[in-house]
Amino acid sequence: MRAVFPDMEVTIDRAVAEGELVAVHATWRGTQKAPFQGIPATHKAISFTGMVLWRIVDGKIAERWANLDLASAMRQLQS
Repeated sequence: MRAVFPDMEVTIDRAVAEGELVAVHATWRGTQKAPFQGIPATHKAISFTGMVLWRIVDGKIAERWANLDLASAMRQLQS
């Protein structure tokens, strides 16, 4: 993602932790500077949201799950 969106910034909109689980809802913003999913570089600025869940064991990330709204990102790049 960093190669395609070199100026990518992530804003944590909300986060919650319980036990060994941490859930984050965030917004990603960046400008497409390289091909992405078959779309040539558009140089368009886009933003999309998503959720990431980490399981922390002994201070380290043991597992990670993510659900990003890449459909929204694709619509923005194709419009």
